[in-house]
Amino acid sequence: MVSRLALAQAFIRNNFNQVKILFEKVRVRLLAEWLAVAALYILGGQFAPHIFLPQGNGTPLWPPSAIALSAGLALGYRSAVGVWLGAFLLSQDILSGPAALSTAAILASATTLQMLLATFLLREFVPGLSNRIEAVDKVAVPSTGRDILGFIALTGLASLVAPSITVTTLRYAGFISARDMTSVWTTWWVSDYAGVLTLTPLFMVIILSWRRGNVVEPIVFPLTTVWLGLSLVASYIVCQNKTLVLNERLRQDTQESERQFTRNS
Repeated sequence: MVSRLALAQAFIRNNFNQVKILFEKVRVRLLAEWLAVAALYILGGQFAPHIFLPQGNGTPLWPPSAIALSAGLALGYRSAVGVWLGAFLLSQDILSGPAALSTAAILASATTLQMLLATFLLREFVPGLSNRIEAVDKVAVPSTGRDILGFIALTGLASLVAPSITVTTLRYAGFISARDMTSVWTTWWVSDYAGVLTLTPLFMVIILSWRRGNVVEPIVFPLTTVWLGLSLVASYIVCQNKTLVLNERLRQDTQESERQFTRNS
């Protein structure tokens, strides 16, 4: 009886130790993934400035949005912690003032929510995309036209989340005026969406190449979305330049009218 009890205790102790070791390995792996995603997010933000508050100017292509979605597709929803941490640190570096900390937390939450929504939509309605990334030892099925159109449409829809929450938060926190809301929202959406279209497919090819040792994914998918993303960027830049020219012309005409009014007076 005693020996059976001792064996049972030894069995339980051994299994407990194994579970404890496994839990520690998983915890270390999760921490490493979160830190890696946060570091890549912050690094991506250093290459191109986002929104310069309160002017509303910024880059028409935002790499961190592509990094966040790539992490969601490659690692799953657990990468949200790393995305939030990276977005929070990056936003805190841009903002200043008494409301900077709380605003940065809301901006990071908006970015994370956008990534989670995009990941969910792509996994739900474009399952072949996630299957190709998650299948390590299987032969990947080439992207179809439906996959490409689904990626373009769903990421565009998901990219509405962060600008809408962010601009509203910045307005009520006093970082931008009501007059700047439209321009800031447009810049934010274009930069997020263009970043996803242009860089996410390329990151996916890199992930596939690293996991399998060769790239099975045809180059048609990245080329299609990269072309669309760059076209969006180019159109935005042309539109912004036309707006600046019209504003400058309007300013000059206003000054000329004031000078003529002064002379006549």
